[in-house]
Amino acid sequence: MSSSKEENADEKNDVLAAEQLLSNALGGKSGFIDSGLPTLVFLTVWTFNGNELQPALIAAGSIGLILAVLRLVQRNSIQQVVGGLAGLAISAYFASRSGQAKDFFLPSILKNLGYGVAVFLSIVFKHPIVGYIVGGLKGDLQGWRKDRDLLKFYSLITWWWVGLFALRLIVQVPLFLSNQVQLLGTLNATILGFPIYLAVVWLTYRALKSRGIY
Repeated sequence: MSSSKEENADEKNDVLAAEQLLSNALGGKSGFIDSGLPTLVFLTVWTFNGNELQPALIAAGSIGLILAVLRLVQRNSIQQVVGGLAGLAISAYFASRSGQAKDFFLPSILKNLGYGVAVFLSIVFKHPIVGYIVGGLKGDLQGWRKDRDLLKFYSLITWWWVGLFALRLIVQVPLFLSNQVQLLGTLNATILGFPIYLAVVWLTYRALKSRGIY
């Protein structure tokens, strides 16, 4: 009985630690809610209002502002709030300029492309980004680079993140090019958002824990 309780306690601690890592590195659950909810509102209004773009953009922007005020009341990071609003504003600009709803999701595609390339190049030039993130969280930004095995270890984990961004692009780009707005928006705000990020964060945390790093 005590062994079962200890295992449950360990699992709970793992979840809390993974959530903390997620919060530090990616803005936490609120970051995904702040980006996903306006997207779902945009998609819903656009779909059920005769594919009218302007009302959908206004609705998404209104939700974004409400969430921003809520985060400020909760005393969340101002940087996170500003970043969320900026991302929403850029998406709205792209869509309003072209007049096409699919362009609301173009910044997300470009962001994933940029992140994917940057993370890939960090491995190529032997500066894996995961090493710097973990090093920064632990207060030793570059000390790990002196350990060749640790460098290889962080490079391996960083490949998982390359795979994440690549997977998102593999799904997003064909849907964008074929103008499948509903499916693109739904996947962006759900599976391709928090769930897949959480899965990679969890794998990253478990790998770090197995090495006694985190």
